[in-house]
Amino acid sequence: MSVTFWVTSDCNLNCKYCYEGSDKLKSYMSKDIVDKSIEYMFNNFKYINKDDFRVQIHGGEPFLAFDTIKYLVNRLKKECRDRGINVSFATTSNATVLNDEIINFIINEISYITVSIDGIKETHDKMRPFKNGKGSHKIVLENTLKLFEFSSNIRIRNTFDSTSVVNLYNDIKFLIDQGFKCIVPAPNLFDKNWGEREVHILENQMKQIKEYIKDKKDLLVSIVDKNTYSFKGYCTGGETSLHIYPNGKLYPCIMVAGNDDFCIGDIYSGIDINKKDNLLSYSKKINPECEGCRLYNFCSATRCKFINKLITNNYCLPSPIECAIENLKYKINLIEDI
Repeated sequence: MSVTFWVTSDCNLNCKYCYEGSDKLKSYMSKDIVDKSIEYMFNNFKYINKDDFRVQIHGGEPFLAFDTIKYLVNRLKKECRDRGINVSFATTSNATVLNDEIINFIINEISYITVSIDGIKETHDKMRPFKNGKGSHKIVLENTLKLFEFSSNIRIRNTFDSTSVVNLYNDIKFLIDQGFKCIVPAPNLFDKNWGEREVHILENQMKQIKEYIKDKKDLLVSIVDKNTYSFKGYCTGGETSLHIYPNGKLYPCIMVAGNDDFCIGDIYSGIDINKKDNLLSYSKKINPECEGCRLYNFCSATRCKFINKLITNNYCLPSPIECAIENLKYKINLIEDI
């Protein structure tokens, strides 16, 4: 069972590709909601792994709510200790508000952290500016390298779109040269400007990345790593994972948190079983356009029907660019055992 606490939906950046949108509420989770969420979690979740219970802390930019994070972590550690549960914490940050106190907290309390850096200064500052338009690259890199001095267990998320894909190799090379060992490039699937030309550029960029890292040890760049492919199965959001929003509403996954069309209940009245089951039923429906594809059981577009709905307005119709990129990854990585 995985539980994600959205301590805030607020963010201090104005990322060009933010999947949460620019009109999201700037809400913060109160200590009362934290308490009620923890109470709800332990009263209703039957499948918590006592040996390895991981709690995700998410935003917005979660460290804008640092006091809430400290309260949440301390409360959960106590509650889990009393129940004999081994709990660990993970979070994602844009690293802009990290200071010595927050960095020390992360080192001591957070087992897994993902930091969003898009690569070189030109790419990052174009895609991830502050609300006032100024670039965030300098402070993000400085803070992440400070954190990296004490913890090598940092995952870097690099987002690219149809305009920045031409720099993907340089961006990934830059991140590798900084010493980062785990880099997860992620395409912006909501970008409507992808076309054959951009996919061809991506193919060339991926080939360059694969060549650059071929002799490097202990390095993961997910987009050119065949081991990132696995059997996807059906979506179990709302059953084995749950997202608790700052207002106490419940959602099945990160991509739809805050979107009331996908709200499946709240911490006061619990999960609406009928709505949850109805949403999950789409995961078992066949994508007609995907039938017969050798990647069918390994592709996120056949499992995650929520993303399909958000992009194409059809649960069973995948985004053309997602299909193109999945096939490109198969081609580049020569995944013969699928």
